[in-house]
Amino acid sequence: SYHWVFWFVAISAVPVSLACVFIIPPRFKETTGSPEPVKAAKWKSLDLVGVSILTVGLILFIFALTSSSTHGWTSAMVLVPLVMSISMVVAFFYWETRIPVEQAAIPPQTWSYNNFSVLLTVALVPFLWHGTFFFIFTTLWQNTFHWSVISTVIHMFPIGITGFAASFTGPLSRIFSPKWIILTGLFLSMVASILLALGGGQPEDYWSYVFPALVLGGSGVMLTFVHTNIAIFQAAPSSMSGTVGAIFTCALQCGSAIGIACVTSIEASVEATHGGPQEYAGRAASFWFLFGITTLEFISVSIFYDRSTDHKPQPTHDKPMDPAQYSMPPKEKLDNTDVTMPELNKTAEEVDLPV
Repeated sequence: SYHWVFWFVAISAVPVSLACVFIIPPRFKETTGSPEPVKAAKWKSLDLVGVSILTVGLILFIFALTSSSTHGWTSAMVLVPLVMSISMVVAFFYWETRIPVEQAAIPPQTWSYNNFSVLLTVALVPFLWHGTFFFIFTTLWQNTFHWSVISTVIHMFPIGITGFAASFTGPLSRIFSPKWIILTGLFLSMVASILLALGGGQPEDYWSYVFPALVLGGSGVMLTFVHTNIAIFQAAPSSMSGTVGAIFTCALQCGSAIGIACVTSIEASVEATHGGPQEYAGRAASFWFLFGITTLEFISVSIFYDRSTDHKPQPTHDKPMDPAQYSMPPKEKLDNTDVTMPELNKTAEEVDLPV
C-alpha cells in the first residue's frame, strides 16, 4: 500500500505542473535575440560540479547514519561512506572558493552577512521537528494503538491549528527583535520535546502529554520558521535573495533528511535492547535527541545572534551590513541639517554663490 503514497504525489504534481506551463510567464519573451544563447548562458552559470559534490556527500552521510543501527558504527559499511561524505562536503566548500562568485552555489561572502550563519543552523530545526513527530506518532498510533487513519488525522489537528495561527505572526518582527521571537519558538519546541520524551507511549497519555506538546510544538516551530525566514532575508542584500532563499530551503530539507536518519537510527538502536517497537523507549530517546538539538540552537541564538542590525534596511552592493549603518534616527538627521544650513549659507556667500 505504500506505493500509493508516491502515486498520490505524482497525481498531485501532474496538474500543478500543467498549470505552471500557463501561469508562469516565459522570460525569454523579454529578450530581443534568440532564446538559445540565453539558455546556454544560464546552464553555464550553474554550479553543476559543486552541487553534484554536495548532493553525493549528503547521500553518503545519510546512508552512513541509517546503516549505523544495523551494522554498527565501527563497520566499514558506516565508516567508509561517513568519511567520504565529510571529505566531499569539505571539498564542496573549497570548490566554492575557487570558482567565480556569480557561478557559486553558495558564494563565500554569504557567510559574512550579519547573523546568516546562526540563522542557517536554526533553519535545520523546523522540518526536523515536524518530521520526527509525524514519523513517530503516525506509526505509533496506527500500528501499535491500531487507531484508524481518520482518528490519527483528528488527533493531529492541534499541531496544524496552532501552526497555522503562528504563521500570521510575521508583523511582530517589526515590533520585537527576531532574536526574541526565535528564542521563544525554540523554547516552546524544547518544552514540547520534553513532554513527548516523558509520555506518549499509551493512548491515555494523549491529553496529558501529547496534546500540550502539539500546541506548544506546533506554535513554537512555526514561530521559529517564520521569523528565521524573515531575519535571514533581512540579513542579505536584495540582489542575493534568490541565492539566500535557495540556501534556506536547502537547510530546511537537509535538517529533515539528516535528522530523520538520526532519529530512525537512535530509535532502532534503543528498541533493539529495550523491548522492541512495541515499547516507547526508542521513541522517547528520539525526542530527547530532538530536545538536545533545539537546546543547542537556543544557546547558539542567545550567544551569536547580533541585534545591532534589527529593523535596519537591507545591506546593499552585496556587502555585509555595517552595524553602524543607518544608525542615526531621522529626527537627528533633520536636526543636524538645521544646524549646518547657516554654515552652508555663509560659505556660499564667501564664494559669491547664490543661496
